[in-house]
Amino acid sequence: MKEDTFSKYKLVIDEWFVNGFNGTKAYHKFYPKSSYESADASFREILEIPRIIAYKKTKQKQIEDKAIYTLEQSLKNDMELISTYKAALDVLQNLKSEEADIKAAERTIKHIGASGYGSAQDRLAKQHGWFKKDNYQKQPQEESRINLVLDGKSIKLV
Repeated sequence: MKEDTFSKYKLVIDEWFVNGFNGTKAYHKFYPKSSYESADASFREILEIPRIIAYKKTKQKQIEDKAIYTLEQSLKNDMELISTYKAALDVLQNLKSEEADIKAAERTIKHIGASGYGSAQDRLAKQHGWFKKDNYQKQPQEESRINLVLDGKSIKLV
């Protein structure tokens, strides 16, 4: 296979990932004169080429790695937000806090807000499987607790 053909086939595979895995549309985008039937057949043939198989696997791995990184970063950000919010509350509750610290804590709480704090807790709870379809909401349950640890700091979620 010529290198320019391989490059064009890679573009078809890239488009396939972007458009939600519609191979016919992906092929037709780069070969607009093809019929629906021939685009479908040609795309299926492309998927059987060993170099394209390897390229597709590499692309899938990149997407998976990015999704894992994004999830880990999202969880870390939520834990940091909760920690920051709780630290600001601690400053406000401490009678010995300095005026500058109190003002900074008030700004932090105003910026994050109770809804931001609650949303972060909900996202973490969902990632830990606390919301099940059959969560028996009408039956009294014991209180659930979890300790999350971020950079050596423990955060309790109730």
